[in-house]
Amino acid sequence: MAEDEKPITERLRNNVSKNAPIVRSEHYRTVYADTSKMGLSPWDIRITFGLLVEVEPGRTANEEQLTVIVSPQHAKTFLRIFADNIAAWENVHGEINDPLADSAAETAAIGQQQEVAE
Repeated sequence: MAEDEKPITERLRNNVSKNAPIVRSEHYRTVYADTSKMGLSPWDIRITFGLLVEVEPGRTANEEQLTVIVSPQHAKTFLRIFADNIAAWENVHGEINDPLADSAAETAAIGQQQEVAE
């Protein structure tokens, strides 16, 4: 099959080099985040990263810092790469404690109980 007859995704994959130079945009910045939220649509996935800040003594707010918008395909690829890197980090440093794991399990259990009750 001639190169120009191949699907565009295959042609792009063949043209993207893992050794391509990295060039930073003039708008590049590093952001620390300790909160995040996600929005989904049929066309894209939006992840908003934020920082929990104290707005007055005893009162906090989520200060949104940055939203990243990606295609569902890119998100799925990113998820795989991210999971691989977390697993590698845990192999060196030990398991990461997920403070939401118990609440997620409880939420799932409640949802299952509600389905059975209905």
